[in-house]
Amino acid sequence: MKKIYAIAASMALVCSLSGMALERQTSVKGIRQSAVRMEAAAKQLQAAGMKKAPAKAPALADIAGTYQWNCTSLLENSSPSGDIAIAVKDAAAGKVSLAFAFKRGVAINLEGVYDAAAGTLSIANGQDLGKDSYGAQCYFYLKDANFQTGEILDGKSDAAATVGTYADGNFTFPATDIWAVGDPDDEEPGFWVLTYQNVIIAPVVDDTVWEDAGTAELIDGWILPGLGLNPVDHPWTVNIQKDAANAKRYKLVNPYKATGCPVAQYAEDEGSIVFDVTLPNYVLVEPGYACGFDNDGALYDLGEDSFYYYAFKDQFGWEPSEARAQLVAQKIFEEADFSSYDESTGVVNIPLAVFSTSPVASTATGYYTWQDDKGNSVADLMVSKITINKGTGVAGIDAAENAPAVYYNLQGQRVANPVKGIFIEKKGDKAVKVVK
Repeated sequence: MKKIYAIAASMALVCSLSGMALERQTSVKGIRQSAVRMEAAAKQLQAAGMKKAPAKAPALADIAGTYQWNCTSLLENSSPSGDIAIAVKDAAAGKVSLAFAFKRGVAINLEGVYDAAAGTLSIANGQDLGKDSYGAQCYFYLKDANFQTGEILDGKSDAAATVGTYADGNFTFPATDIWAVGDPDDEEPGFWVLTYQNVIIAPVVDDTVWEDAGTAELIDGWILPGLGLNPVDHPWTVNIQKDAANAKRYKLVNPYKATGCPVAQYAEDEGSIVFDVTLPNYVLVEPGYACGFDNDGALYDLGEDSFYYYAFKDQFGWEPSEARAQLVAQKIFEEADFSSYDESTGVVNIPLAVFSTSPVASTATGYYTWQDDKGNSVADLMVSKITINKGTGVAGIDAAENAPAVYYNLQGQRVANPVKGIFIEKKGDKAVKVVK
């Protein structure tokens, strides 16, 4: 696989181990921490005394199901994101089993304790996973780190457990809790898993009725800069769909698998990019949709300034225009930072084509940008542009759809009130055959 630049974070049981087909890894990334505007915004906005009421956690009997695990890997060459099957093991004690099935061939079975009243899921530190494929003893355990220097400390943390808090169907664990699979008493061989910013995510059910809406040209500032490419040099065409209930909401279909995409050979999953142009001066790129491009199993969650709106909309009940005004007033963003839409040209400009620190918008604490292999930021290249129906003009399409209908019979004669027959219906420059 082509080398991918590092992502820089702007942020402050009966147990078993199986299917270990991969090598352990001893090369560990440092943890980087820097100031983020999102954290500053959260502090300022919460200072107003407004707090989000927590959503009620499900009953124990309703927690069973298949979830997704999203995390940040601290290993150089793999991210173990994948599915987690949660099942009730002992209802009286609140015990559940968590079967992790990773894309990269790793399977781990853990025990947890779910407290519905508190809305928490606890996974105990130091769970014995038995022997791996090399005959070495392995454990699931927690590690400590110095988040000022980025140094990951040796051995096991003294914490009793890592505890995820329920919100909006997801369990978000403390960002600084480092999960490890290996042997805390002998870490020299390396780790099977080493992650932080762990989130267990309920699957998103998209019940939108999507209709074909032509094509769009994509200049991609999300993935291409991470592969050492300048987006403006590599535009390509993507199929686009429109929400049947909201003509201003669009979806790019499998953008990284499309013909002409310069990184199509590295896209391992189908995916989409969903955006809403209802407010032309604040285009919303929606969270929760996997784009289809992953880095050794970790799906990237596309973001931009709209993540601020989604993170705070439930907390404050804001409309997008209100969120935008607050972000400008509190100097979180300047006018030039906002994504925008020009209806006359069909162009969507996204100046901040970044990645959210969490696939759950309400728990996002900032965003990621790319660094090159020398540690230099390439954030200035992370600008996306989507041109809807380039060469046709979205304004012309909308005008045709909204134009009054004129009818002709099959002999080409205009008919004022067509009834009982086959006619040609013309709207603007668009003509179709209809049956009355």
